[in-house]
Amino acid sequence: MFNKTNESLSPSSLNPPSDFSSDFNSVESVIEEIFKSIDVNNTGSIDVNEASRVVLGLNSLVGRNYGEKEVQAFFNALDVKGDNTVSLEEFKEAFLSL
Repeated sequence: MFNKTNESLSPSSLNPPSDFSSDFNSVESVIEEIFKSIDVNNTGSIDVNEASRVVLGLNSLVGRNYGEKEVQAFFNALDVKGDNTVSLEEFKEAFLSL
């Protein structure tokens, strides 16, 4: 992504590639697939137990020791509506804003 040289950025170098919208759609598709894999009870939303399963499962993969407090904080950050579930839209918004 970044040039290894010291070239300066010009406005034309900041233009999105011609296939940008298809790239964006594929990113959304990946996010949707991740969401579906977390939503194991297929309700169309993620509850704190499903989020917990994923976050706590990451502990060994990322060498961390996430606990219930971190899971709840992560879940609360995603649950924008405050309805104790994370919808696909909330999930997408969170990941597309990174």
